[in-house]
Amino acid sequence: MNFLKKSIWIIGLVLIIIFFGGYALRKVSGYFFQKGNYYFNGGEYNLEKAEKYYNAALLAYPKMSYAHYQKARIYLVTNKTEEAKKEIDKELAVHPENKRSFYVRGLINGYLKDYPEAENDFKQFIRYAPNEWAGYMDLSWIYIADDKFQEAADVSQKGLQKFPENPWLLSNNGLALYKLGKYEEAKRSLLKGKDLAQKVTPEDWKKTYPGNNPLGAESGIKDLKAAISYNLALTCKKLGDAKGLLEEYGYYTSLFSPNDPRKEKIYEIF
Repeated sequence: MNFLKKSIWIIGLVLIIIFFGGYALRKVSGYFFQKGNYYFNGGEYNLEKAEKYYNAALLAYPKMSYAHYQKARIYLVTNKTEEAKKEIDKELAVHPENKRSFYVRGLINGYLKDYPEAENDFKQFIRYAPNEWAGYMDLSWIYIADDKFQEAADVSQKGLQKFPENPWLLSNNGLALYKLGKYEEAKRSLLKGKDLAQKVTPEDWKKTYPGNNPLGAESGIKDLKAAISYNLALTCKKLGDAKGLLEEYGYYTSLFSPNDPRKEKIYEIF
């Protein structure tokens, strides 16, 4: 009888240690995860520290939700795409319910030029979040990269039905229409995109690219304006619109300082 009581007491003690020990490790992991988020644009931008804290979170609790996801985003913005792919696949293996992982994996597969996989990822993300414009924008980006211009025009137009004032969607829509030879339609989209791009603030850019260094906001906005202007110049040339072409030349070159190499791209058109 004494042996039985002692055995039950020992088993109970072990179960308590396992339960509360696991709980404690999850709490510690959560603390490290939040610290990682702080250094990943949650207060500061220090990717080295953020990665260390995410690693610590996973060491304490290997199934910590979104830890692999965040590491994948860090590797993506630091151009370590193969490492990013491994991390996002780990996230989806452990937490298939984290559907935002499909968006990140779509970006990664896009940069790896695995367009069929990227297309599938973005389609899954759009099914999960049909009221977020990023899925439509990046799926259209994949279609453009894969020379599927009609699909790019269609999906960007679908996004524009929900977000008609979005300059990123208008930019992709205009480029897709240009590639299809629909120059008048392309011009309308690009002109509207150009006007709306003037209103994009650094805060808008940071929300659009939350994993990027916030110090790059001004330069990123210039890149958006320049992309629209460049494609608008190409469209004007196809339409024989010399006035519009010269206007875009002046606008494009005004965006960059004399020594900025991005300024030279417009010269290719002439």
